[in-house]
Amino acid sequence: MLRAILCVLLASAPAAAAERSAPLPPERPADAAADHSPDSGSPLPPERPPEFGYSPETSSISAVPLPPDRPPGLGSGEASTAPRVQRNIAEQDDDAGCEERLARLGVRAKERPPIEEGACGASKPLEVSGLPDGVEVSPPVTLTCAAAEALALWSRDVVTAAAEKDLSAAPRRIAIGTSYQCRTQNHQQGAKLSEHAFANGVDVVGFDFFKRGSVTIGKADPEGPDGRFAGEVRTGACGYFTTVLGPGANPEHADHLHLDLRGRKNGYRICQ
Repeated sequence: MLRAILCVLLASAPAAAAERSAPLPPERPADAAADHSPDSGSPLPPERPPEFGYSPETSSISAVPLPPDRPPGLGSGEASTAPRVQRNIAEQDDDAGCEERLARLGVRAKERPPIEEGACGASKPLEVSGLPDGVEVSPPVTLTCAAAEALALWSRDVVTAAAEKDLSAAPRRIAIGTSYQCRTQNHQQGAKLSEHAFANGVDVVGFDFFKRGSVTIGKADPEGPDGRFAGEVRTGACGYFTTVLGPGANPEHADHLHLDLRGRKNGYRICQ
């Protein structure tokens, strides 16, 4: 009997020892449920580098750089793709101090009634008959105050100085071809309205002087004093007007200087 009990004890000892020696698995972490959450499963890929076209700081539909603006003065004429500045009579109003400046310059001018002629016109036109230093304007011109001021400053600062330098004479008269006129550019059907249609442009055909002969635009010898004078007053006008056209620009301006104050995008000017 004793021998049978001993055999049973010896047979069960290895199993109990094995049960005691087997290591237990680690306890499950308290947040183990989160292991099955879609937000914390597989690791996320690294962020896409900015040089590949996206970053939270720079992402934008307008990330493609725009082409640079066209610099003023490029090209031989007004770009056909440039939007024309829309104008109306109300936009022709001059600043409040313009007429006072004309008086200080010695400009002879008188107010005219507003001009309303279809799409053409000017709200406060002036009739200008005299410029600084007693220079006459003949025939008198109908201009906005701003255009009259540009004409006066050009006459005083450029025309008078060039006449003294190249011709040793003082200017007496600036001969005018056209000022206000309701028409298109170069009289072409379907073209944009000319600045003449807004009393904002003037055509100069020549100059008279004291004790000396006249200078006619397009007739003077470029190599002689008359030609040098004509060239200097034309170039100098580009500092006072936004459009200057003369002989060589096109056939329509072969015999006069067209000067105007057309407003353009980015201050673009034409000087030909």
